[in-house]
Amino acid sequence: MIVRIHVHNMKSMKPNKPSGLKFSENFYGSSTLGDRGQIVIPVEARTDLGFKSGDKLLIMRHPIHDAIMICTLESFQEMANEFAADVARLEAKHLAEESQ
Repeated sequence: MIVRIHVHNMKSMKPNKPSGLKFSENFYGSSTLGDRGQIVIPVEARTDLGFKSGDKLLIMRHPIHDAIMICTLESFQEMANEFAADVARLEAKHLAEESQ
């Protein structure tokens, strides 16, 4: 089983280094699922994403693919806030276009 970990720095929503969608820049290696359900996140991934020992991480199923997403609560809140702001902007644009 290969565990996918997104390269995007979820803490700031800005890549630490240009990553685009290149597989080679988004792949950190593989991890074996242990008997107790544990995985090891490669050190390069932890460094790039700012994960520190003792951090509480959210584990979510990817909405489309058979994969998981891992982020901190703070990162998820930031992502959700940015998403909500984008939706509000799109809604305002749509309403403005309708009123013309």
